[in-house]
Amino acid sequence: NQSITLAGAAGSKTLQVDSGHNLYTANVSGTGSGTDISGFDTYTLNGTLFYNGNVAETITSDISTVTNLTIDNSANVTLADDLNISGTLDFDGGLLTTSTHTLNMTSAAGAITGASSTRYVNGNLAKAYSATGSYDFPVGDNTAGSSANEYRPVTVNVTGGTGTVTVAYYEDDPQVGNSIT
Repeated sequence: NQSITLAGAAGSKTLQVDSGHNLYTANVSGTGSGTDISGFDTYTLNGTLFYNGNVAETITSDISTVTNLTIDNSANVTLADDLNISGTLDFDGGLLTTSTHTLNMTSAAGAITGASSTRYVNGNLAKAYSATGSYDFPVGDNTAGSSANEYRPVTVNVTGGTGTVTVAYYEDDPQVGNSIT
């Protein structure tokens, strides 16, 4: 792994990605190990953050909000803490595992694209809504002990109001059944 390091006094180290710009955690072709993006005091991520390595990567707990996030890592990406996305979550390859944390799509206009049986949120996914309609949640369970790639997308029909819906799929004992929370 390689690290992005910025020298400076505590409280003054900022990582900024402006709107329309991208930050890749591996080289643009997606080969090589991931980059550890940590140690900054402030993260201003208004562009797109690409997790595109070919080894397992973790979105550090230092990063709490991004505008756009692209997952393109066949070895998968894991959250170290809750993460807020105000724009688009794009799946080009691999899973985004939340563990006990939650991926929050904070804008009702936020989109999730590219999800499939091998590209989804493995864990808790929350989405804001501001109007009636159907909202898709590309979730599944790929944890140890479950069948591989248990992709179980959920559609929630909202009949009014505004708020947030959180969905997760967990495979249970076949004798008992599966659960959606």
